[in-house]
Amino acid sequence: MIRDDATATTTTPATDAVLQFTSLTEPEPPARCLRVLDCLESLSGTATVGRLADELLSLDESSVSDAETARIRLHHSDLPRLENAGHLSYDSTRKRARLRR
Repeated sequence: MIRDDATATTTTPATDAVLQFTSLTEPEPPARCLRVLDCLESLSGTATVGRLADELLSLDESSVSDAETARIRLHHSDLPRLENAGHLSYDSTRKRARLRR
């Protein structure tokens, strides 16, 4: 979490994502992308796709029913989208995501 004294607001990767996505063609980021950023932040900013999927499932992620579906969605949709928006770097070969600070 980062405190921006100029605006006196506290930001996280998830709240930063809201600002970034609103400037793209989508009106707002999908809620699961925000949960991915929150989970990644809680895992010290870096994790494998498998670990992120497990974390999302442990939070009772309603849009994902099993770990394999979560991993596929993360690998093919959420992580590339968040990387393109500049919030994280994603190594698709090693299946590892890292928050950009």
